[in-house]
Amino acid sequence: MSEYDETSNLILGAITGDIIGSVYEFHNVKRTDFKLFTPKTKFTDDSVLTVATMEVLLNNRTTAGDYTRLYQLYGRKYPNRGWGGRFHYWIHADDPKPYKSWGNGSAMRASPIGWVFDTVGEVLEEAEKSASVSHNHVEGIKGAQAAALAVFFARNGVSKRDISLRITERFGYNLDRTCDQIRDDYTFDESCQGTVPEAVIAFLESSDYEDAIRLAISLGGDSDTLACITGGIAEAYYGGVPSTIAKKIISLLPAELISAITKFSGEYRRKLKSQIEKGEVYAVMGVDYLSRKKYWEASEEFSAALDFIACEEDDAANEKRIQWLVLRGDALHGQQCYEDALEDYRQVIKLRPSMTEIAKKIKAVISEGRNFNPHIGEDDEQEIDVDELEYEYEEGKYHGEV
Repeated sequence: MSEYDETSNLILGAITGDIIGSVYEFHNVKRTDFKLFTPKTKFTDDSVLTVATMEVLLNNRTTAGDYTRLYQLYGRKYPNRGWGGRFHYWIHADDPKPYKSWGNGSAMRASPIGWVFDTVGEVLEEAEKSASVSHNHVEGIKGAQAAALAVFFARNGVSKRDISLRITERFGYNLDRTCDQIRDDYTFDESCQGTVPEAVIAFLESSDYEDAIRLAISLGGDSDTLACITGGIAEAYYGGVPSTIAKKIISLLPAELISAITKFSGEYRRKLKSQIEKGEVYAVMGVDYLSRKKYWEASEEFSAALDFIACEEDDAANEKRIQWLVLRGDALHGQQCYEDALEDYRQVIKLRPSMTEIAKKIKAVISEGRNFNPHIGEDDEQEIDVDELEYEYEEGKYHGEV
């Protein structure tokens, strides 16, 4: 699994985002090339309550009273971690009551819920339960549900495209924006409705876990909470937090929090599908579309499959990468997207120079493509003598294997 390997198999995505974002919350940085760690980097209230949620969920049955008790317990145990004024009062109240909050505090603590439950309904119900003890405004509940559900989808191998569609459909968030469009005018916003959509967008636009965190923090605003929500989703999608980052995070946490994280991770990280398993779901659909000559749909499914293994470098992932690149290239060829098809076939040649069946595919793409662009494939002809390579691929067979 390359950089996403063991590191004790700890579920650290949300906590990592919080810790890295901690120094930028009130000193926003509107770019992605910032230092991940500084001497002032620390865990904040977002991490504390994420761990508190983990501890609640370690009980087989949870109640609103469990969330209240443990949120108060952890809040009192870790003062001066950036608690909001009203929540600080709630922590120390003898009989705490919800206060109609729509603040993003309900969303930043919800990511563990996406790891535990196995249906959308269960995730939504538990997220509402966790939020309602303090943040019982409809937007506060919705923010917690969206954050937890995005983690659930990512853990179970739902593509970015489908995560975006499902979150938009259910919660009405506008995810049809880019980080560049958001960044210039975005200011500090502690509401769920002004934080959760932006956090999801940073994940959707990312290429790996670290990139997701950098994009979230680069938006400005409530940086640690943005990155906390983004990090929870990105970890579940990409398969973990890179070990070099995770080791630094662990060094910044007290033993008590590490212990709770370890127990929760030991119980629930096993529910994470492998990156190949996630990709296979979309590859199977792509093969079906390709067999029916629905080329655009096929290329979309193979793109989703390839995205899941983008950060994987082991032999099994490379075998799948070769397979899915060939099939996507075939789908792009079918759409007459000749340059894009050539690019996929070029990647295959780089990964496996001896794969001779690709030669005739390249030759066919160049021949057809020159009806539209007379210079297409000139570099390929210089690098690959397509006439000398034997063509071994049996046309018309699309079984997900090459």
